[in-house]
Amino acid sequence: MIQTRRVKIEQGLEDAERAAADRENAEKEKQAILKEASSEARTILDETRTAAQGMQEEILEQARKEADKIIKDAKEEAQTEFENMKKQIQKVSLDLSEKILENVTRDLFTKEEKAVIMKRSIQKIKNIE
Repeated sequence: MIQTRRVKIEQGLEDAERAAADRENAEKEKQAILKEASSEARTILDETRTAAQGMQEEILEQARKEADKIIKDAKEEAQTEFENMKKQIQKVSLDLSEKILENVTRDLFTKEEKAVIMKRSIQKIKNIE
């Protein structure tokens, strides 16, 4: 009985020592896993920052290109509108000049003379443009 108790006590002590060693190994393994996880997290974070910075630069470049295109299109549209307005003004000017000439020459010249004068005057006005 004493022998059995002694064996049980020795077995208990051995089990306790093994449990302490296992606990120590588990703690070391836990620390190694945490260290590796921390290293991987830093790597992922660095890669994410690099990717985000690249995306930011790409987005900014795309925005610059779009802004440049909008400005270019607006300038072209303004130029087209300017040309259209210029043509309208020229037409109004020509019509007005024709009416003025017609009123001025109404009583001074014959119909044929007026036609020749009108034709020459209109041609001169067109050449000025």
